[in-house]
Amino acid sequence: VGKSLVDPELSLLVLNRNFPPNSWDKAVKQLQAFSAGKRAVVPVAVVPRSRGRGGSSPFSLTDFAVCLAGVQGRTGHGTGLDATNADTTGVTRMFCKCYDGMGFHAMTERIRAELAPNIAAVDWLRDGADAAAPPPLLDAMEQVLLGQGSEGAAR
Repeated sequence: VGKSLVDPELSLLVLNRNFPPNSWDKAVKQLQAFSAGKRAVVPVAVVPRSRGRGGSSPFSLTDFAVCLAGVQGRTGHGTGLDATNADTTGVTRMFCKCYDGMGFHAMTERIRAELAPNIAAVDWLRDGADAAAPPPLLDAMEQVLLGQGSEGAAR
């Protein structure tokens, strides 16, 4: 957020799915400081629609697997939250745990209240992706999410 705010042409800031709640407070303070006495910036949180996991999380096990693949394929993140990390499953589990205990509606309400009043909910997986996911993959993701799966098995 801080790097984006120095762009004099910025008028719309899109906050993507990789923007967990533990970074919201700092981002909101940066946005407020930036827009005080200057031009307005309209933050929009892009939120992936998901089937969830029965109310315990707004994200499905398929979403978790896609997120894990993204972390395992990412390089140069600058924080070590990428393929260079010895525990990519832990990185992904940490991100998903940020949203535990809330369904999709509760998550979007929290985002509206704490981060950005504007939300764009988007379909990010193709129709049928959850049904097409191989059961062994989903079983492995459930074990990883519970902290019982191994890094090697998840790769």
